Amino acid sequence: MELDRRSFLKGAAITGGAAALFGVAGCGPVATEAVDSNGEARSEADPILPLDPPASWDREVDLVVVGTGGGGLAATTLAAESGSSVIAVEKEGTVGGATRHALGYVIFAGGSKLQNELGAAWPGPEFDPVASVNELGPYYQYSLNVPMYANVLVAGAECIDWMMEHKDVPLVGVPRVYFDKEVAEGRQNAVLGMNGTVNAMEAAALAAGAEIMLNTKCETLVVEDGVVVGIMAKDVDGNEIYAKGAKGVVLCGGGFGMNRDLLKRYIPSCYEQALQGGPMPFHTGDTFRMGLGAGADYAGLNSFSCWEGGLDEYYGDGDGSYWHYFWNGPRQLLTNPWLMLDKQCNRAPYFGGYDFQEEYINQGFSNGEVTNASAWMSLVGHGAYAVLDDNYEETLKIICNKKATDKSRVPIEKDGTLIENNLVSDDWRQEVLDAIDRGAIKKADTLEELAEKVGLDPDRFVAAVKRWNEVCETGEDTDLAVPYNSEWLVPLKKPPYYCAKIGAMIGKTLCGLRVDENMHVLDADGNQIPGLYANFLTAGGIAGENSYGSQWTNTSLMGANGLSWCSGYLAAKSALAGK
Repeated sequence: MELDRRSFLKGAAITGGAAALFGVAGCGPVATEAVDSNGEARSEADPILPLDPPASWDREVDLVVVGTGGGGLAATTLAAESGSSVIAVEKEGTVGGATRHALGYVIFAGGSKLQNELGAAWPGPEFDPVASVNELGPYYQYSLNVPMYANVLVAGAECIDWMMEHKDVPLVGVPRVYFDKEVAEGRQNAVLGMNGTVNAMEAAALAAGAEIMLNTKCETLVVEDGVVVGIMAKDVDGNEIYAKGAKGVVLCGGGFGMNRDLLKRYIPSCYEQALQGGPMPFHTGDTFRMGLGAGADYAGLNSFSCWEGGLDEYYGDGDGSYWHYFWNGPRQLLTNPWLMLDKQCNRAPYFGGYDFQEEYINQGFSNGEVTNASAWMSLVGHGAYAVLDDNYEETLKIICNKKATDKSRVPIEKDGTLIENNLVSDDWRQEVLDAIDRGAIKKADTLEELAEKVGLDPDRFVAAVKRWNEVCETGEDTDLAVPYNSEWLVPLKKPPYYCAKIGAMIGKTLCGLRVDENMHVLDADGNQIPGLYANFLTAGGIAGENSYGSQWTNTSLMGANGLSWCSGYLAAKSALAGK
C-alpha cells in the first residue's frame, strides 16, 4: 500500500532523517523509512536517546521549556512570574503552535470562578472533579487514570483564572468555553481563534524576564545519573546550544499526527483509517521520542480523535499531501449534508451533533464533526463520497446552518474578520476550484463519467442519485436510520456533477508519555523520571486506552486547547515545587 501512494509515484525519494513523500514542501508526513549514519534502516518512531552533559553549558536556568504552544507559554510565563529563570525553545519562527489556531478554552466540568458563580459544572451544579471523571468512565472503557484526570480538571480551572488575571488577555467566558473577545463579539473569524491570548501571554512571559528562543529546535535531552538535567538544541544556523534546567525540563511539543511511523506503532487504528494527518504539519512527535529515549513509559495506546473533512489527496488524487489546513474551502464545502455515499453507493450517515435530531443524538456528548469522522472512517475504504451538482453554491445556502456548533463547515467569506495568514484565504470558492483543477474533487458532465472518475460502480451510482432525487421530491428522508432534515433534501439536477472522497483528518493524537497527577513523566515501573515533565499532548492517557473521539468529549472534559494550557501550567508549578 505504501508503494502505491500518489506522492511516491510522482517520484518522491526516501532520504535519511527527512520527511519523504511530501506533496507540499514542509507539509508531508515523516518518512516511513530512513537511514542512520551507517546506512542502516531505522524508524522515525524510534526513541531519541539522550546525551551526557557537556563540558560547559551555554545556558543555565531554573526551568527549560520545549515548545511554546499554549502549554509551553503557560509554563514559561508561570515560571518567570514566580521569580524563576526560564528558557523556552521553539522550532518554529513564532510562538503559539497549534494553540493559536484553536477556537476556545473548554472546561466542561466547571471549577473556574465564573463557573462556580453560575453553577455551571458537570455532572452536577457544583464542581466535583472525581465525580466528573467517574461519570465519564464508560465513554473511555473505564481506562482513565482518575487521580491524574481529576487533578488536571482542578488545574484547568486554576489556570484559566490565572490567565484572566493578566489584564491584556482578551478572554471572555460563556461559561463552559472561554473565547478571545474579538471572536466572541464577531470582530474576528474563528480561524486563529486564540491569536490574541497567545500574543498576550507571550508578552507577559517576556515582561517577566523569560527568554524565548525561536527557530531553535530541541534535538535531545541531556541526562546525568538518571536525572534529566537539560537539553541540546540547534539554532537556525545549526549551532548546538546546551541549556541546563536546575529544576527540570518541561516537554510541550504537541502530538505526532504527522509522523506515520509513530502512528503505525502506537495508534494503528489512526494509521489505517485517517485520510489526513494533523492537526498541524509540525506535529512530528520529536518530544515524545525524546521522552521514550529517557526511559519513559507511554499511555493512551491506540487513542486519538479526528475531525471530518479530510480530502483524500494522500492515498488518492490531488496534490499528494498528507496535511491540509483544518480551515480550507473544500472542507468547508464538502462537510455539509450533501448526498453522502459509501463505496457500494449506499447512503452514508451524517450526524449534526447539537444542531438537530435530539431524539437520535446523545445531546450530552455528540458533536457532528467528530461523530461524522468516526462514522465515515469505519466505512469500506475509510471514507464517504460527497456528491454535488453545479448548483452547489446555491444549495449550500440552504443546507449550511451558520448557527451550527461546527463553525468550520461554514465557508469563510470576505467580511474583513479573517486574520491575515498564509494557510487559508477568504476566497473559499477559488480554493474549491483549485481542488477541482488538481483532481481532488472530480468533475464530469454525466453521472456515469463521474462514477468512473471516483472509482464507483456507474450503475449503482446512477441508481443512488436517482433514489436521492426521489427522496428529495417527497420531502421526507426514509432511507437513513438517522434521517436528514427536510431542508437538506435538495435534488441533484444540474450538470456538471462533482464528487470527492472525504474522511477523517487527525485532530489529536492521544497516546503520549505517561505522567502522574503532577505531569511528572513516569518510567515503565511507574517511577518518576527525575527532572522530566510533559504537558498534553506530548503526554498521553487523558482519554484512556483504545479510544477515538466520536463524541464531544473527543479529548476530555477539557478541549485540547484548554488541556495544553493547564497541563503546561501544572507541569511548571510541579517542577518549581520539586514534586
